Amino acid sequence: MSDEANIYPPLTKEEIKAVVDNSVNSDKLDKLLDVNFVGLDRPCSVSLGIDCGDQLDSTRIELISEILKSYGIDAVDRSSPEALDPSKYILDKSGISLPFMEPREALKATAELNDIFISHGFKVTGYASPRTQESLCPSTKYDGKIINVSRELDDNPQAKAMLEKRGISAEDFIQQQLEEASKLPAIDVNNVDKTALSSDVGIKYLYRGASLGDNPYAVVAAKRSKDIVYSSPKMLTAVKYSTGLETGFARVNTPDRKTLTYGNIYRYSATEDLNLWADFGYERGYGHVINDVYETPVFAHKNKVNGIFFVVADEKNTRVVQITDDNGKYISKEWEDFMMLHAPRMRAGTELDKQRNDNQIKMLAEGKLSSWNVHPHGKTLDLSKYNDLDLSEADLSQFEDLKLPNSITGLKETKFPALKQLDLSNHLNLDLSGTDLSQIEDLKLPRDIKSLGGIKLPKKL
Repeated sequence: MSDEANIYPPLTKEEIKAVVDNSVNSDKLDKLLDVNFVGLDRPCSVSLGIDCGDQLDSTRIELISEILKSYGIDAVDRSSPEALDPSKYILDKSGISLPFMEPREALKATAELNDIFISHGFKVTGYASPRTQESLCPSTKYDGKIINVSRELDDNPQAKAMLEKRGISAEDFIQQQLEEASKLPAIDVNNVDKTALSSDVGIKYLYRGASLGDNPYAVVAAKRSKDIVYSSPKMLTAVKYSTGLETGFARVNTPDRKTLTYGNIYRYSATEDLNLWADFGYERGYGHVINDVYETPVFAHKNKVNGIFFVVADEKNTRVVQITDDNGKYISKEWEDFMMLHAPRMRAGTELDKQRNDNQIKMLAEGKLSSWNVHPHGKTLDLSKYNDLDLSEADLSQFEDLKLPNSITGLKETKFPALKQLDLSNHLNLDLSGTDLSQIEDLKLPRDIKSLGGIKLPKKL
């Protein structure tokens, strides 16, 4: 680790390849990692999607949690009060979020979790996304899609002190900078895209439109599947997001009674190993595209900000101006303070989501990180405390002692271990199609069975 806090030697392609080659699912892991970990030099929380054949509901979360606990991995439901502990692994309906670890620990954890999931009939979907400290921002008690910076000044003491020093209200300062923006030359967005996308040298810049003030890497969504800083090689795509497709700054009434919305576009340097996806392609794990280009992730350890733009829109027109130079330095102290006034806050999600977010920030400030301490899984899986558990497609064959839940909603294509006895007689309307029960010595089936197609039964049956 270097002298600078929380900065480590960057992960190299050779190190990543060695981890991939050591995996029993190397091809799948190679696709999962893509190029996201190359150059990673700071702690991160890796975000992974889980495909269970159907939407990951609460009963699947319970099943996965118990399987992971057999490996010593403390994974809890996102809605549980236990999730406030930033050292926990967090499960929700879309996947799992790891606690913050140093880069090499995070890479190892991602590789071994991928193997664990696959060995038990699940698969990690999408791409592994390392979320670094830059993506975190403090929460606020306010929510909603319209952001009112004046209302939230108590949550931004630095901005409050700046306004007091200037002797101006937030509203007047905003009006002042709107006026300044009107004097700056407008950017021809269509021409920017035409020039960039027709260039023989390839894509040099990526653009993100968002209402995030002075933090170009902030992630403010409460959904795990949106733990990504998305960008596009098309500036026009960023314009559509800049004034609030998801969230936006408070609408401003100007002296001439126009109603304006405003936001920002952040420009990043593209890397040589850039890959691109169609809409939702990255999130869903689709392959790279050359045409129909829409999005690609950007990361603080890979993509440097080299330009920030201010976007103002009314009912008829949208105007884009540049408020930094081409190295990302603000053109005036006023614009720097204006962006600090609009520093992002986490507004989405439950109070638990917000508290966990703030606990992560505190943990990182204290220099505390989690370690990957997985151990060979135990021989017992006890699901007896659960009701209405869906075990479809799960591979439980590695457990020697299996205690089933009180009621089961699905067993389709489930793989069981070699048990002496398995009593399913009290479970009604089960789908047993494709289920492997061939290793069971004493099997009791229910009278009411939904389907038996492709089932594997003990020879004596």
